[in-house]
Amino acid sequence: VDEPSKSSEYTTEEDNISDSSNLGSTIDNQILWILLWIMTFRIRFNITETATESLIKFMKLVLTEIGRDDFRDFPNSMYLTRKKLGLKDHFHSFVS
Repeated sequence: VDEPSKSSEYTTEEDNISDSSNLGSTIDNQILWILLWIMTFRIRFNITETATESLIKFMKLVLTEIGRDDFRDFPNSMYLTRKKLGLKDHFHSFVS
């Protein structure tokens, strides 16, 4: 005799949908945390933009190998990292 599990007695379809959306936001939070760590590391150790971009690309490779599709939205450039973190470059060029 198949009896429903105790947890399924109290679970609705909306709960299942919200659980999957929470998973997406958890992955986004993990991505943001990793990106913030990389940018903080860059500032702390005065790493060049080229080296930071290489680190970002390497992290994307590692995360996609480990997490497969979960980390497909991880940026692979400094431009996309800044965009994802909402950072703006306030560099002004003065040409005479």
